[in-house]
Amino acid sequence: MPGSPPGAPRWDGILERNALATMQLAYELGATVLDVGTTAASQRLAGHFLRNVVRDQVVVAATIPATRMLSPDAHWAPTPFRRRLHRFLTTLNTDHLDILTLNVTDLAHAEPALIGAQLQAVHQQGLFQHLALALPESPHRPPRPSSRTAIHGPALIHALIHAAAPACLVADCNALTAPGPTGWDPVALASEHGLALLATDPLAHGLLLGRGARAPQTVVTDGGHKGVRSGGHERAETINRYLPAIHRRFGISTQDLARAFLRMTLQRHPRAVVLCDLTADCGMEYVTDLGTPLTDDDTAFLARWSARLRRRLADLGRPTTTAPS
Repeated sequence: MPGSPPGAPRWDGILERNALATMQLAYELGATVLDVGTTAASQRLAGHFLRNVVRDQVVVAATIPATRMLSPDAHWAPTPFRRRLHRFLTTLNTDHLDILTLNVTDLAHAEPALIGAQLQAVHQQGLFQHLALALPESPHRPPRPSSRTAIHGPALIHALIHAAAPACLVADCNALTAPGPTGWDPVALASEHGLALLATDPLAHGLLLGRGARAPQTVVTDGGHKGVRSGGHERAETINRYLPAIHRRFGISTQDLARAFLRMTLQRHPRAVVLCDLTADCGMEYVTDLGTPLTDDDTAFLARWSARLRRRLADLGRPTTTAPS
């Protein structure tokens, strides 16, 4: 840290120790799925954590890019993909992933049957145990330069599921999530194919915990032009106006809200795993005080509440889920 006196603790070292302590406590409280991010810091933390636990008691999941990043015409190339996977495993100091996630976006230009055969060969090498497919981004997210949403139709999704034989699907699922760009519900799609579900962003980046307005989000268009997505504060304030009904029924504390919305996500699918960010300020709220499952009446109440809120957000003329950085 610039200007720090000799011997002073580095700020990044303090953050890393806090993050490791949070991960360890989550593990002791029963969280056993570790979803490793794509950043070097995330992989380094995961590697440190795995050294201190029994490997077969933790499910390690990670998303590995199947094609060159930010290349609209990139095709599935098994050799570079295997190199990336080997490097990733070396960083984590493990010999396999329990769940290997591939983005449907990455596979859009490849032949599903060819992908299935090549993934089977990687699986036979013992580099991963189970495959997951991450569904295309929902309409609430800004398009990436490499976005190929025009060909993310139901036919492609079903063909990839049949060819690659994944064990689960990965998708954003929370009280604000509207159906995806092709109109299907991720929970219904997983149920239709008998797959498990890894539900991401269950608390809508903290907006369902009443954390207030977020800053406007920068959007990069397909043409490379930068702009600002307005209305972030308005959407957050609308969500906050709807939260008193949740407070009256479930409680006013952050833990009460987390319990309600996490249980809502878990109970939508019989084989669902909820992936939460374990950040220093709110990580413990996600894994403590979950309590008993919701009653059928509570579940129905949350479903009606979220449907009304999604309609209200849609009436604002904005995307139905807010996901600021």
